[in-house]
Amino acid sequence: MGRNPSGPVAEMLGDSPSNAGGTAFFRRLAARTAAVIRSPWALLSALAIVILWAVVGPHFGWSSAHQLMINTFATIVTFLIVLLIQNTQSGDSKSLTDEQLGKLEKEFRDLGGDDRGVWPNS
Repeated sequence: MGRNPSGPVAEMLGDSPSNAGGTAFFRRLAARTAAVIRSPWALLSALAIVILWAVVGPHFGWSSAHQLMINTFATIVTFLIVLLIQNTQSGDSKSLTDEQLGKLEKEFRDLGGDDRGVWPNS
């Protein structure tokens, strides 16, 4: 089973030759964003936003609109971070070549794995 799909599957994954520029741009953007998210400044920024929200709360009377603002912000950020994590994990799994996967399966079998070579016996 190959690791590089072609045709409609490649189109869905964004790996087709016709989308090579867009995919490369997205991967660079995701890598840069991941680097920023891992920095201490990301945590400090998030804390600053929450503190600002709490400080202006009394001005808005802790209204529903005020609550909706922080909930919407948190939802959007969570959604984007999940997409970023999925992209990062996808890149990590694609870095394993078929040859490396074959070697791993052989190691599992040598350790006493079942007949499919997936789980070692206990």
